[in-house]
Amino acid sequence: MIFATKKNGQDRLLKMLEIMRKQIYSEIKSRILAIQDSENEQLFKHFSLWNQQTEDVEQEIPFQCPAMFVEFMPLKWDQKGNDVQEANFIIRLHIVAEYDSEQMPDFFDIVDRVTVIMQNAPALETGRRWTRSQSITDHNHKHCIDNIEEYVCHLQEIPVPLGDMVQVMLQPVIKSTNELTN
Repeated sequence: MIFATKKNGQDRLLKMLEIMRKQIYSEIKSRILAIQDSENEQLFKHFSLWNQQTEDVEQEIPFQCPAMFVEFMPLKWDQKGNDVQEANFIIRLHIVAEYDSEQMPDFFDIVDRVTVIMQNAPALETGRRWTRSQSITDHNHKHCIDNIEEYVCHLQEIPVPLGDMVQVMLQPVIKSTNELTN
């Protein structure tokens, strides 16, 4: 993936991250909303950014279910020299549904369908795949259940000067799952 931005280092990085997050969000949204239920209807009824939506649900869930929320985890960049930076780009997908003990097998089928979509999805249209690093099932639920699927893509930012602009090549770096989580 290539971005062209002004030379100012901080502005360049902020603009690149803004574009990168928007693109990742849009790519995930289009893949998730393409999943269909047994009646060939859109499976997920709500898609948004994560904002602790399930914490204060007392009686009524304020969004349609099943729902998907995307959480961008903090990026920790490592400087490698010559302005090259690397980071593990981590996203968490919150799969949320109304809790019904009779319907739990169906809920886990939904989680599995998301996993298949994400495991076969390129990160940032690069051809490299997201690596699932963690799955967390909510065991403290009342009215809705939140299953979290965490995915990682190790990225490398390589700036290339172009006059008063900088071309930034952002590419995934393949690492083992153990290297990604350490």
